[in-house]
Amino acid sequence: MADAPDFDALAAAAELDLALGGGPAGDDRLAAEVAKVEARVAREGERDVNRRVRAVLVDLIGVLDDLERALAAGRGPSQGTALLAGVELVERGFLAALARHGVTRVEALGLPFDPAHHEGVSMVPATAAAPPGHVAAVLRSGYRLGGELLRAATVVISKPA
Repeated sequence: MADAPDFDALAAAAELDLALGGGPAGDDRLAAEVAKVEARVAREGERDVNRRVRAVLVDLIGVLDDLERALAAGRGPSQGTALLAGVELVERGFLAALARHGVTRVEALGLPFDPAHHEGVSMVPATAAAPPGHVAAVLRSGYRLGGELLRAATVVISKPA
C-alpha cells in the first residue's frame, strides 16, 4: 500500500466552510439572516400587542356607549330610576368587558384581611358581619389580571371592640 498524502484537517474544514458559505462572507449572511428574523419577530410581537389593545379599546367604547345611553335616560322624565338603572348597566358592562380580558375583582367584603390583596386604611369596631381582622368595608375595589394583582382593594378593617 502506498503512503497516503498528508491530510490537513484544518485546511479541509476551512475549504468545506467556504464551500458551504462560511467564512467572513458567510458570517455576514448569517448575521443578516439573524437580523431579519429578529425584525420579523419584533413586528409580529408589535402586531399582537396592537390587536390586544384594539380589542380592549373596542370593549371600552361599547361601555362608553352604554354610559351615554344611561345619561340620556337620566335626562328624561323619570330621571332618578332610569339613571340608576343605566349606571348599573354600565357597571355590569364594564365588568364584563374587563372579564373578557382576564381582569377580575378582588373579593374583600366580610373576608379575613389579607395584606397581599387588601390595603387597610382605617379600622372600625367589629360587628357580627365583620368579626375582628375581617374587611368591614371596601372603599375602592381591587383587581387582578389572571393571577397577578393589578391593584389592591382599599378596605376598612374590623378590630376588637
